[in-house]
Amino acid sequence: MKELSEIESKIYEKNSDKKGAMLLMLWGEQGSMKTMSMTRMVMIDMGVDNVGDKFDKEKIRRIPLWKAQQSCQWILLAANDLPITFWMHESVQDYTFKLTGSRRSGLDSRKIDPERMDGLDIEFKTFEEPREIVEGIEPDRVNAYFIPGSSGTESDKYFYQKKTLELCQALNSRDYGDHVTLNWDEIQNEAPDKTNGDFYELQMSSFPTEWEDFRKNRVTLRGTGHSHNEVNWKLHKNKVTGTVYLKKAQVHGRHTEVSQSAVNDMNPGEFVVDGYQPGNFNMPQLPAKHFDWMPDHADVKLKMEVEYSLPDVRPTNMDVEKWIDGQPFTQDHLDDLVDADEASEIIEITSRVVKRKFQKGEVPAIKLNGKWFTSMSALVNEEDVPS
Repeated sequence: MKELSEIESKIYEKNSDKKGAMLLMLWGEQGSMKTMSMTRMVMIDMGVDNVGDKFDKEKIRRIPLWKAQQSCQWILLAANDLPITFWMHESVQDYTFKLTGSRRSGLDSRKIDPERMDGLDIEFKTFEEPREIVEGIEPDRVNAYFIPGSSGTESDKYFYQKKTLELCQALNSRDYGDHVTLNWDEIQNEAPDKTNGDFYELQMSSFPTEWEDFRKNRVTLRGTGHSHNEVNWKLHKNKVTGTVYLKKAQVHGRHTEVSQSAVNDMNPGEFVVDGYQPGNFNMPQLPAKHFDWMPDHADVKLKMEVEYSLPDVRPTNMDVEKWIDGQPFTQDHLDDLVDADEASEIIEITSRVVKRKFQKGEVPAIKLNGKWFTSMSALVNEEDVPS
């Protein structure tokens, strides 16, 4: 049997039925076409292998879930002949879609009703609990969902992450075996490098448990971001099964076969996968080419404005930001802290060796209530220290 290439395995997932689903990260600078690349992968999920092909539900390979944001990147999927079911969380009290204008070109912004726009196949549903999305998923459509709070207050962010975790849990416990893909553009919202306080249990235990179970439960997770340094290290270091580097992505130290200079010199849309096999995404059709109502102008984008009110569901229900303001340290200092066990996983040596380094002063550390702590900043220079 012919061995599959890295691109066939990781981009087209041709052996996922035998080896389980993928946890795939796409890294690249702004403008490297990360979102466009993820759009192409969802098109492949839906059986649209070539740009310009008509959608045929008989060719669907996997059921895609797409994280919707106010930037409305899901319009790229709709512009390539894909039907959309949009799941809106019930906490959203009001929402409006509008096309932005252009002062230089004399184009005014205007509100639109997506369900009334020619050529756009979209339907809206409301959900209270994320399991409702999983139970009611539309197998012949792209299922986009919107949970508010990803960029709000600490309380809002906790609500967002908690509901996203519940979605992951529902996917792992679902009662059907269809292969599902979960597509997170800007994955730092779901897996941030902030893991302290109320977020500790979510990011260091609950989420990693669900990520670990995705593969055997036929859930492919795809995420995009600028750098692996901006996300929870438990995701990119221990769980990911494939990495796609786009223009000027920061190459992970373990991928020694991938040249940083070559990645820097790539054109937008070009990529290399770990294993150093190069390729490029055939970019999807843009909305202005598909919809008559969308002006062909770089300044015109589809945006969503939302009004919502979220409960404070944090375990401590404490105004941490106000408390920190009165302390002789900042939130950045707290975010930088890791304990000895986390440090041993990060630099891949035993906890005993890590603690010895702490005791000898080889790595700056402090012992509080019998427990050692250091900082991520201090560990950066320790990753190449022999144990």
